[in-house]
Amino acid sequence: MYTFIYYHRIHFPSASGQTIQVLRDYYALSGALGTVHMLYRSRVPLDEAQTKDALRDYGAELSPSFQLHCITEGWFGSRRAAGKVIRLTTSSETSVIIVTRTLDHAERAISIRERAGSHPVRVILELHETAIPHMVYEEGGRKIKGYFSLKKEKRVFSSVDGLLCTAPPQLAILDEKFPNHAPAIVLPNQYDGNFRFPSRFPSEPLPHPTRIDKSELSPRSARIAKSEPLDVPIRRELPPRSAPCSARIAKSELPPCSARIAKSEPLDVPIRRE
Repeated sequence: MYTFIYYHRIHFPSASGQTIQVLRDYYALSGALGTVHMLYRSRVPLDEAQTKDALRDYGAELSPSFQLHCITEGWFGSRRAAGKVIRLTTSSETSVIIVTRTLDHAERAISIRERAGSHPVRVILELHETAIPHMVYEEGGRKIKGYFSLKKEKRVFSSVDGLLCTAPPQLAILDEKFPNHAPAIVLPNQYDGNFRFPSRFPSEPLPHPTRIDKSELSPRSARIAKSEPLDVPIRRELPPRSAPCSARIAKSELPPCSARIAKSEPLDVPIRRE
């Protein structure tokens, strides 16, 4: 059994499909492999009844193995979240797995792991759309920021205990740009009760037990699943300018000051600079 700490402050309650997916996935994980602690941000903590009502809409419920912890918004929110993770780690009687989504949280989790001493703690980094930011910086021409971000990514990717990729191309990028990265697996954005968390991350991606019939996918998703390039060209031209407004205001309807501005005439009122 494990103690999972999802080190990311989610918005709760939320109508976001991504947030609902995370809640349901980790709720299913709690019953199968151990206790799950999740952090959520809110101005005012929800009481137990409100939390249960909100979770019921997502098909989940509070239990000793599934707990939500409020991190109030405001000053030092990140520090309060880190302190909560430290307290959950030190009070756990089982092996702790800290799951992070960002480089900053992964660095803090690595520091918590080092301070834990002999208590078994692992740090897992989930790779999402912004998990390799230096590529975004370089594409935007921000080379200096991309350089420092790349150094940080190399340090974090080699220091965590494991990397979770949500698609095979992510693993290919890791192998190409970060040859010394930690062991990684490919785990799609879904959960299956028959899947067993590996005791040690293999270097090769694990086949997911749930298969999706490609005939059910949309044409675009089917092309992505086959790793084929899209045949739709990327349009890089600037969007057309908005058409001029057809409604015109008669200058006779404007006050004298607005009429002078509309004619681009200088105001005859001197500007007082004293």
